[in-house]
Amino acid sequence: MIEWIAIVISIISLVISILAFRQNSRKIRADKLDKYGAELYEIQNNLNELSNAAGSAYEESEKYLNKYLGYDSGILYRFCSGFCDQPIQVIGKNDPFIHWGLLGKIYDLDKQPEILKKCGEALSGYEALSTIPESDWPEIYNAVLNFSEDYRKLHSEIYAEIDEKIKQLDALIDRNKHEEIKLDESEIGRKLNAEKRKYKELLQLGLRHAKPFAANSKNTHFIETLCMLSTLYIVGKYEDWGGAEAVI
Repeated sequence: MIEWIAIVISIISLVISILAFRQNSRKIRADKLDKYGAELYEIQNNLNELSNAAGSAYEESEKYLNKYLGYDSGILYRFCSGFCDQPIQVIGKNDPFIHWGLLGKIYDLDKQPEILKKCGEALSGYEALSTIPESDWPEIYNAVLNFSEDYRKLHSEIYAEIDEKIKQLDALIDRNKHEEIKLDESEIGRKLNAEKRKYKELLQLGLRHAKPFAANSKNTHFIETLCMLSTLYIVGKYEDWGGAEAVI
């Protein structure tokens, strides 16, 4: 009987030792990866400021458009939210796509408005915006461009910083390949990669891209303006990118 008790005690001690070892290993693993988490904080204030500037420019543009539509319609919001909200939820979860993927589709909207049929109320918003005479869109374009001046200036100022942060994250991820504890096996690593992809998106959203998209459009200022307004809406929703996942 005493021997059986001793065996049971030994087994319990072994299990406790294994659990303690695993817990300690997890702590060591977390401690070794914690050093990467700080990399995600350095430019967050600038990015929040950029997002706020985009949101303000979008709101001013929306109020301005109402004078052409004749009432406080929410038409621009219907277009932008229907067209952009779902893609916003996956920014950072895959390779950058907003610049040439989502916004690129605007180029074809005057020829293929059916693109918007699967985008909630985006189609009705687009059709309502299309009722504004073509002759008014140059003035609207210039107004939106003026409203976005602070955003464009700030984006230009921090462009190099965002680009440098991407390089730093690339270097961290590359250097980690030679370490025992792997980033790609951790939550921190996933967030580092997601944040890097978000920064890559932001580099392309400085409002310098409208003209290339609209170069061959029959209604150039209309298309350019939709590109700008969608960009401002997207960046204004920066906190929702990737499903509002928290930074470390």
